[in-house]
Amino acid sequence: MNLLAVPALALAPNASLAGFLLFLERIGKGLRTPVRDALLAQAGKAVGHGRAFGVHEFLDQAGAFLGPLWVALGVAYGGYRLGFALLLPMALLALFLLRRARGLEPSSPETPKEKRELLKAFLPYLGFVALFALGFAHFQLLALHLERAGAAPTLIPLLFALAMGVDAIFALLGGLAFDRLGLKALLPVPFLALLATPLVLLGSGPWAWGVGVALWGGALGLQESIVRAGVGRLGGGAWAYGLFDGGFGLAWMIGSLLMGALYGLSPAHAALLSLLAEALAFLPLAFLLRKA
Repeated sequence: MNLLAVPALALAPNASLAGFLLFLERIGKGLRTPVRDALLAQAGKAVGHGRAFGVHEFLDQAGAFLGPLWVALGVAYGGYRLGFALLLPMALLALFLLRRARGLEPSSPETPKEKRELLKAFLPYLGFVALFALGFAHFQLLALHLERAGAAPTLIPLLFALAMGVDAIFALLGGLAFDRLGLKALLPVPFLALLATPLVLLGSGPWAWGVGVALWGGALGLQESIVRAGVGRLGGGAWAYGLFDGGFGLAWMIGSLLMGALYGLSPAHAALLSLLAEALAFLPLAFLLRKA
């Protein structure tokens, strides 16, 4: 669902079917992500959890950068249908590689007793993740604010590209640091997010926006690499990653709704929510570091 739904947009006869295909793609991503993370955690036992997740996020962002350029080429020469159709070869290649990867699944799932013991240590971690997600502004909100603040239309995609580049670098370097420092490497995550949103929402001019977006990209890169790696470091398997991704997604949805409503009052109100949530995220993180 995740890989084939988007190329199938090339054949969609109307907006309703196109929306249904995008819905299937999101369902596929939701089913895929915890299993993928469990496999990465399994690999992390051999090469280091930080390195496994850091390299993955670096490659993921490389694809996120090259993929739109490939689609843009198709759109330029044949419209949107050709642009979506050009994604089919990559989707089929990914499925071929997935078929080759069979047998990498964890062979010994946790017993109920082991799950209960892990859950005691995992709940504070989930609290940290939820508070971080609650205060982490979605880029769509930042882009809306930049447009309203007078940023040139060409500047916003350039800032997003900057965020993705910083994301890739921070993910790789953060992953290597995580294998050396353990959970201590998580300390910059809420700190970067705490600075990023106020700089974008309350700052003025390209320099403030650029620094804020770069910090936002750094926080995202660390979230996608070492925050996920932390679940594996704590010993979590596929069920733990399912709980992690579900908790993060739910908290980010609630935070995004709240931040959007507060932004309707003023950008300062939305920035204040981000500051409070990220500051509170340090509390469960401090508890985890004290226990580590």
